[in-house]
Amino acid sequence: MRAPSIHVLAPDEEVLGEVPLAPYGLTGVSEAQLARTLAPPPAARPSKAETSNLLRRLFPESPLSLRLAGLAGLVRR
Repeated sequence: MRAPSIHVLAPDEEVLGEVPLAPYGLTGVSEAQLARTLAPPPAARPSKAETSNLLRRLFPESPLSLRLAGLAGLVRR
């Protein structure tokens, strides 16, 4: 018999496959908490200043309003 598995996904988390989790009776920890513990930590997000500098380096000839409009379009996707 196959052990039940649950899917606990955080935003922006890459799915690498299914992993059967040990039941509460064996670990003393809920399956959801065990999944959170085993999941990799979220990647650090760049600060607003770092994002602005990156856009300035990538599009040096574009005005700020155009760079920000492009960034807003990417965020909405």
